[in-house]
Amino acid sequence: MTQTVAKDVLLVEDDPIAITITERKFQAAPSRTRLRVVTDGREARHYMTGTDQYADRTTYPLPDLILLDIRMPRFTGLQFLRWLREKAPEQMRAMPVVIVSASGLAADLNWARALGVQLILLKPIRWSTFWQQLETAGVLG
Repeated sequence: MTQTVAKDVLLVEDDPIAITITERKFQAAPSRTRLRVVTDGREARHYMTGTDQYADRTTYPLPDLILLDIRMPRFTGLQFLRWLREKAPEQMRAMPVVIVSASGLAADLNWARALGVQLILLKPIRWSTFWQQLETAGVLG
């Protein structure tokens, strides 16, 4: 029997209720995943570059997938996404990103698509189809 390698997922979300719900759903995930949470784009950038408290890559490994909210204070999800695609270290720039946001603004979604997101899911999330959507998009296989 082969051992399934756990996938690391970084949730970038500022809403404590959304964080709690997502953590519960990931605990019951059909596949092995480890969820880590940061609360805005600036913290996500520190996580990705391994700076500040995220320097230990054993504790804070680079994610296999980023779940990203668009609307957050200080440094928005779109600002983080632009940084990731254009200024992050080269090996991180193609990392799969799924937008999970209540913002249905066409301009936001078009910008996210232009920056190469793999999937856009509008809140509230339909958890009954969430895992299948990720599998279909090829972002957590």
